Amino acid sequence: MVPYHINRYHASYPSITSYHSALKALLFFSLYCTIISDQTKMGFSLSQKKALSIIPHITGALSVIGSLSILYDIWKDRSRKLHRPYYRILLGMSFFDVFASASIGLSTWPIPKGTEGVYGAMGTTQTCTAQGFFNQLMLVSPFYNLMLAWYYLLLGKLKPLTEEAIASNYEKYMHSLAIIPTISIAVAGLPLTLYNNANCESGFYFFQSIGFFKGISFFT
Repeated sequence: MVPYHINRYHASYPSITSYHSALKALLFFSLYCTIISDQTKMGFSLSQKKALSIIPHITGALSVIGSLSILYDIWKDRSRKLHRPYYRILLGMSFFDVFASASIGLSTWPIPKGTEGVYGAMGTTQTCTAQGFFNQLMLVSPFYNLMLAWYYLLLGKLKPLTEEAIASNYEKYMHSLAIIPTISIAVAGLPLTLYNNANCESGFYFFQSIGFFKGISFFT
């Protein structure tokens, strides 16, 4: 049987977690549609290049709407929800998701104008670097999802602990473990100019530029 305090604390979760699940699906689809750095290498047709450029504008906008809806849902009832670790964790994740989703939604626009084989490029190296930095903030999402899993383990499985105990003893570490690695990795790519390699064809991932995804054909 599920402990009473879990039922009591989580009675109102399904609506907001359904928003969250939809947002994660949209973010993944946005990521899939914006891996465009191989446009020139793979010889895509003009119509394919247009699709790869235009679709992320739509999915990125939907992701922003999803993130903002979560932020609004929490803010409109902030007197109650912001006293609970669950909603503070969700708030942190959604805040970063807004920036990452907006960056993804720009698609090829920030790529330097005139980049060969990239449809819709109208930016500069600086705008492409900025897009790479904000795209990198999407790393906070899996980190925060891990923190939510940790939160549920503490609340209902390992101890179990009350929300007050989690807030006082664990929550600061949860936010730190999600935010610090994400910001550190994003910032590290700036002085190393890892966001604008290969003619800044995608403004995309620090990890990709150092070969983290070697052997994974989806990214390479």
